[in-house]
Formats: sequence, C-alpha cells, structure tokens
Amino acid sequence: MTDPKSPNWKQRLGKKFISALFRVIRRPMVLIQYAYVNKLDRESNEFTFMNYGYVPLDPMEPVPELSPDEEKDRCAIQLYHRLVLLAHIEGKDVLEIGCGRGGGAAYMARHLAPKSVTAVDVVKSSVRFCNRYHTVPGLRFEFGDAENLHFPDNTYDVVLNIESSHCYTHPGRFLAGVRRVLRPGGLFAFADFRIAPALPILSEQLGSSGMEVLEEEDVTANVHAALTRDSERRKEFILKYVPVSRQPQFLEFAGVEGTTIFEGFRTGTLVYKRYLLRKPTGS
Repeated sequence: MTDPKSPNWKQRLGKKFISALFRVIRRPMVLIQYAYVNKLDRESNEFTFMNYGYVPLDPMEPVPELSPDEEKDRCAIQLYHRLVLLAHIEGKDVLEIGCGRGGGAAYMARHLAPKSVTAVDVVKSSVRFCNRYHTVPGLRFEFGDAENLHFPDNTYDVVLNIESSHCYTHPGRFLAGVRRVLRPGGLFAFADFRIAPALPILSEQLGSSGMEVLEEEDVTANVHAALTRDSERRKEFILKYVPVSRQPQFLEFAGVEGTTIFEGFRTGTLVYKRYLLRKPTGS
C-alpha cells in the first residue's frame, strides 16, 4: 500500500498508473492479434515465433548453429538462447508461460536436451495450433492462465516467460505462481519490455517476488537491431495476408520500421530487460 507520508508517493503512484494503463491498453490488442494470426496461418510454419528477437552486438558472443529451415527465425531463436542457456536446462523439467505459437518451446525440446518442456498459453487457438504442428518427444502444450497457474507446487526446475508479462493484469499474482511451481533452487528466466517510467515498478515487483535476482541486463539495443533486421519479412507477411483495414494495427504489433514500437526501442521510450531469478533453496 502506498504511504501518503512518503515524499515520493505521488511519483510512485503516477508510475503505477502508467504501468497499469499500458497493460490495459496492450492486453486486448495482443490477444486479438494472436487469435487472428492463428486464423491466417493455420498450418504453415511461417510464423511460429512471435517475439521481437535478439541480435548480439558483441562479435564474440556465440550464436546458435541453425538448419536452413530455422534460419528465418534466427533473431527470435537468439532471444531464447540468451535466456535459456544461462538457465542450463539440460535434463531439467521446463515450463514456458505464454508460449504463443510454440516455436520457442519446440526449439528447446529439439535442441537443448531438457527432460521435459510444458508450454502454456491463454489463447486457445494458439494451443490447438501448437499441439497440431509441434510434435516433439517430451513436449506438451496446454491451456493455461499465467496469473492462475494450475500446476502443483515444486513441479519445475526452470520457468521461462518471454514478452507477455506486460499484458498481465496482476503481475504480483503471476510472480507468486512462478515461485510456487518452481522447485527449491529453481530458476526463472524472464524477458520483457516496459515503457521507461514503469521500469521502477517492474524492479519493485521482481524484488518483492520472494526470488533472488541473479542477473539483470538491458537488451533494448539488441532487440531494436533484431527488429531492424527482421522488419521487411514481418511487413511482407502482413501486407500479403492481412486485410488492408487491419494492416496498420498489425504493423504496429509486429514492431516494423516506422512504428511506435520500433521508434520506442530506438529512442529508449521503451526498454527491454532480461532477468534471471532463483527460488531460495530452503523454500
């Protein structure tokens, strides 16, 4: 609860309002866009990844070796690599919350040797697509609400969440659920963006989650570089498949060059962060 005696309570309240308003505006658009993409692309693998991607800016940073079929999704796959390799998922039970069209979960199950991958999403048509299209041993997709996780306590070694938490109505409930389903000592690999004024709220939420923040990294420039590299492909898909009346909102959603999303990452109005957290071993 905000303390009215605190000298900065008005600023903190204002930032919380901005953060909440961003989620209220963003969430319906995202859910509608995902459902519509599932309708447009029922059977193909043209877009099984929906994140904004990651491009290493350090020439010494290793990049994954990909097959020709996977190369078109390089930027999106590299975002998974940046998170997942640091969590060391080999031989572990992994949960991805907000899996979208399942490309990341399927990639992890095929290439990174986890014991199992469970992936959940709140868009039912996405779950149906994933179960139909991605058939990998040890991988399963389920309907699941990030703010009301239905799994038992202490079920997973690693929980992954990429680029969907900015839409959650109750971020504290989401983080409490992550902590609950993690086994003691388990890791939470998390990446998402916020409008710059809301970053202190995100830090406060993570800091009070009951998990220890092991790593924090600003990857805004890497994400902007990925959007720059992938912009034309995203734009071509939208202009080819999406009705003209819906194209502006889809171009914005995809973050192609010239949109508010793209410019936000360029100017720093939007900030993309990566975190690695750990649940205490004694809980």
